[in-house]
Amino acid sequence: MKSLLALFLLVLSVPMSAWVTVDSTTTTKGAFTTATIPHTVAGNNKILSVSVSVVPKDGQEVLSVKFGSSNLTRKIVGQVSASARQEIWILKNPPTGTDDVEVYLLPLGKAIISITSFAGVDQTEPIYFSTSGMGADVQQLSVKVDTLAGSSLIGYGIAVGDAKAATVMGQTQVWDALYNNDDFRSEGILSPMTYTAKITVRNTLNKASDWAVCILGLKAAE
Repeated sequence: MKSLLALFLLVLSVPMSAWVTVDSTTTTKGAFTTATIPHTVAGNNKILSVSVSVVPKDGQEVLSVKFGSSNLTRKIVGQVSASARQEIWILKNPPTGTDDVEVYLLPLGKAIISITSFAGVDQTEPIYFSTSGMGADVQQLSVKVDTLAGSSLIGYGIAVGDAKAATVMGQTQVWDALYNNDDFRSEGILSPMTYTAKITVRNTLNKASDWAVCILGLKAAE
């Protein structure tokens, strides 16, 4: 049985500073239909991101995500056939404090769930850009993105195999979770931007795999 890896790498110029910052991250893993994970949110100008990586061989997908009484919105999905599925759910301006994130999946399946709250995000247009890329038995994916000076790109993904992404100087490893040694691996990487442009980024693994990436552009608050 092939193992899975959720990951992302952006090869970009070295950033000078990060205007969007990571407030806190909570990660869990297991076989779920319902996962309840406490998470604490602090800071100003916030956004809450929930990354769910699943093996969709039996059609697994996320039905809903809540933080306390607030419903999150599915922002983007990346999927490679029946091998791997990555979903990103978002909540703008989540309430400050500790509450439960509830993720509902069907049918029962293995998942890695990573919850990240970001601070310093514009509340009118928190996500200025989103895209995904995917490929079968490849080591590198090229994805076109829009960069915005002073803002950040956050990358998520899922891949088949035990490959791992590397970071470059200036990037932040937001999370790195391994499921059963080599069954699942989930990574998130934050890349602050120092320029505005339309560019192609090359997302790279250390070996070929079936994999997908999801990329969100987080606009910094002024």
